[in-house]
Amino acid sequence: DAGPPETSYGTRGLWQIFDGAFGSGRMFAPADPSLHALNGIEVDTALAEQVIRTATGVGFRSSLHIGSMVDFAAIEDRSKFHVGLINPPFSIHFDSPHVSKWPDVGSFGKFGAGSSTMSQRLAVAQALAWCEVVAAVVPRTYADNYLAEYRSTSSRDRSHNQGRLRFV
Repeated sequence: DAGPPETSYGTRGLWQIFDGAFGSGRMFAPADPSLHALNGIEVDTALAEQVIRTATGVGFRSSLHIGSMVDFAAIEDRSKFHVGLINPPFSIHFDSPHVSKWPDVGSFGKFGAGSSTMSQRLAVAQALAWCEVVAAVVPRTYADNYLAEYRSTSSRDRSHNQGRLRFV
């Protein structure tokens, strides 16, 4: 059984867990408030407020931002997390100037070069940028395409993500 991490972000001694599309937080049902701090982004204000009340009511320390994962991309001051456990919405098209802040995520869109992307692509990029390790629930076709693209890049270009991402 692993104890609290030596490297702490935010709340000392707790594993910082992140989901960029938090929803009702069901993926975190096995979490333990004495070991884990819950962090994420949720677009539905009423749902996010209920999750915050429920999580803090049972003793979790949490930081749940209300807004779209696309808009959150524009926030420069971000925390780092130990684990990204993400289950992003699948195949939602985003077109926003904020997408271009993520290298190799966007294609040409309404707001110019790099402003258009799909939800799962942005969610994986965010989690890899903010988390030490990421487990992602994504469509099989996306996982296969990501891995094929990853393998086709030079080892130098992919070394920063080596062993940090698992698709479920």
